[in-house]
Amino acid sequence: MGPRDLPVRIVQEFGALKVSMDFEKFGATREIRVPPAARTGDLTEEVRKATEREGGQG
Repeated sequence: MGPRDLPVRIVQEFGALKVSMDFEKFGATREIRVPPAARTGDLTEEVRKATEREGGQG
């Protein structure tokens, strides 16, 4: 937690996948641009496979 009790880093693990998000500048605004479809992806199937490998319910 940061000085205002706000998270500065969140780490989540989904089987063999690990996602880390860093947060800064709370309250700041910024224009968000949608990436082209060719630069995006759906990780649903990869998360399911990783969960099954770890013995979870997928």
